[in-house]
Amino acid sequence: MSNNATVHIQPRGEKAMQVASARVAFLNGELQLFEVNTLDGMTWEGPLEADELGRMLESSYLVLLEDGRKYRVAAQEFTDRWYTKRLPS
Repeated sequence: MSNNATVHIQPRGEKAMQVASARVAFLNGELQLFEVNTLDGMTWEGPLEADELGRMLESSYLVLLEDGRKYRVAAQEFTDRWYTKRLPS
């Protein structure tokens, strides 16, 4: 089962801004993105792993699901390791 979601980046000290819409599914507990459509017209069918989208955006980002769940995807400092954390709704 997949959920509709929006993808937002939040530059430090600024308000979060939407950069894409996507469908999100969880495979073995890992967040995957499908049908990613950016506001400038780019489209990726997916599946994309959460870290792949972060590398493309060159930024950590928020995923807001239609059902109210929120996830933050970010890289650990000074590494190429990414993590996904569910945020309180």
